[in-house]
Amino acid sequence: MPGFHELRALSLHLHKKAGKYGQKIAGHASGKMTRNYEADHEDVVWSEAVPDLDISKITG
Repeated sequence: MPGFHELRALSLHLHKKAGKYGQKIAGHASGKMTRNYEADHEDVVWSEAVPDLDISKITG
């Protein structure tokens, strides 16, 4: 499961891909930090997840 920073970085990458610059929404003091978060997401490979939780075992 991705952590907070992975989700944040991916959202900034997608914001950039949409033609926008995310430094302001990210709250970064420097453009260098924003570029760091935006980098290296081109090779993200999505995996299918199969939900196999039986809720009846939790709720009784």
